Amino acid sequence: MAIQCNLSTLMGQSRYNIQDVHEKTGLSRTAISSLYHNNTNRYDQETLSKLWSW
Repeated sequence: MAIQCNLSTLMGQSRYNIQDVHEKTGLSRTAISSLYHNNTNRYDQETLSKLWSW
């Protein structure tokens, strides 16, 4: 079973762009872009916790 990332949907609802999420979480733009486009094979716990706390 594959994990589906809903970051693009959440960002669209809040009208955030990748730069906004980068500034709020401190995550790299590359990591956010990969999650946004659902182009990642694994999810780091640290990355998920930063997104969750944002």
